[in-house]
Amino acid sequence: MVSSIEDTLKHVVFLAKHLHGCDLQCVTTAVLLELGVPPRLAGFDYLERAILLYYEDPTQMLTKETYPDVGKFYDPPASSYQVERQIRVAINEAWKNRDARMWSYYFTADIGGDIRKPSNGEFISRVARFVQLWQGCCKGVGYENE
Repeated sequence: MVSSIEDTLKHVVFLAKHLHGCDLQCVTTAVLLELGVPPRLAGFDYLERAILLYYEDPTQMLTKETYPDVGKFYDPPASSYQVERQIRVAINEAWKNRDARMWSYYFTADIGGDIRKPSNGEFISRVARFVQLWQGCCKGVGYENE
């Protein structure tokens, strides 16, 4: 199933209407759940934190800045390797059980109409961009979410 840009924007508006009272973390959690990332995995929490950090500063380097910053947030702190690995496990699990239509709202299909499994960085940046669209949409319809 290939989603058009129009479908993706309709989904953003849908989320803006239904999550208008939420903050960025709430929306990030909702998106991760929509994509089928299991919340029981440590990678879910790491992904959520990494997406919010990327949202704040999309210029940071994933391996050298984001993963260490995510790891420092937890007690006991997690190593960059643990953060990267657990995020990968969470994405792989979501990918195995994905809803193709839902994933098509967030990820671009190739010429053949297939969505390839995203890397950690692609996953984080795509979801952060979607959250950014959501926030812009909320502001556009008069909701304040900051």
